[in-house]
Amino acid sequence: MVHLSILDQSPVVEGKTEAEALMETSQLAQEADKLGYTRFWVSEHHAMKAMAGSSPEVLVSHLASVTSRIRVGSGGIMIPHYSSFKVAENFQVLEALYPDRIDLGIGRASGGLSLASKALQEGKTEIIPYHQQIIDLMHYLYGSFSKNHRFSRLQVTPSVLSAPPIWLLGSSMESAHLAARLGIPYAYAHFLSYHADPTIMKRYTQLYQTSVICDQPKTLIALFVICGETEKEAEEMTSTLDLTFLLSEQNPYISRVPSKKTVKSYPYSDQDFLRMKNNRSRIIVGNPKSVRDQILEIGETFGTDEFMILTITHDFKSKLKSYQLLSEAFHLVSN
Repeated sequence: MVHLSILDQSPVVEGKTEAEALMETSQLAQEADKLGYTRFWVSEHHAMKAMAGSSPEVLVSHLASVTSRIRVGSGGIMIPHYSSFKVAENFQVLEALYPDRIDLGIGRASGGLSLASKALQEGKTEIIPYHQQIIDLMHYLYGSFSKNHRFSRLQVTPSVLSAPPIWLLGSSMESAHLAARLGIPYAYAHFLSYHADPTIMKRYTQLYQTSVICDQPKTLIALFVICGETEKEAEEMTSTLDLTFLLSEQNPYISRVPSKKTVKSYPYSDQDFLRMKNNRSRIIVGNPKSVRDQILEIGETFGTDEFMILTITHDFKSKLKSYQLLSEAFHLVSN
């Protein structure tokens, strides 16, 4: 059975405010809940004016409160910025409030400017290796500390009967190996790569070791997708993402996602068109049947049946339409 989920970065389009972007994320989560999507994750970005979601744990709490069925989570918490203990506390509170509806996706990227990373980590007296932070997080949430661990007597509160599943986010063989060795689900960021490698997810499955979290390998793949009623409409909707990629190559921290007006008036060069064509390798574009076929083909190639869809368009209406068309194409069960 195919599962569709959503990753939302709370993009801020020209002419809109950050507060409006967060409200649109909330509206999208509510619609995803009705449309039959499995999960709704939000990202973590710091000091980036084009993305409003700087605190996923706070946003997750709000989104869970305005939805009723869908799993809500982080995609993800950039754990090197924080202590594993505090991350465990935050998500244990969420699990207590919304039992069996919370996902804890974690990663190691900075999520923004290096200066923001310095500010987030200011005052840290010790740097804990990434893999050890994940191990500690697992122990805190699942109570599996050995007696020799430095914090074996420490218990995360509130104490509840369940714990949120941990997902490791990554796009490299290294991250896949780590997820397999630790026995945690793996979310592959296909949308970050120009040359996505199917062997990464296959190696994860081959090397997977059973853990307290999961007794078998579990994966999803995150994809850029834009779906229109027709190929022509989908191409028009994708023009915003085309220009966003182009501008981001010149300045990774653009102030806004370009509007439809900016897209139409931008003075593209021949080199720009070549760059945008190259970037299309990261995006699935088309009508509902075409998009469905492309997604299923990727599922066969990468060996997964869950797809986390990331869609960025020039306005919220077209973004919502893309997700609605996808829901219909995959016959998701609507509420």
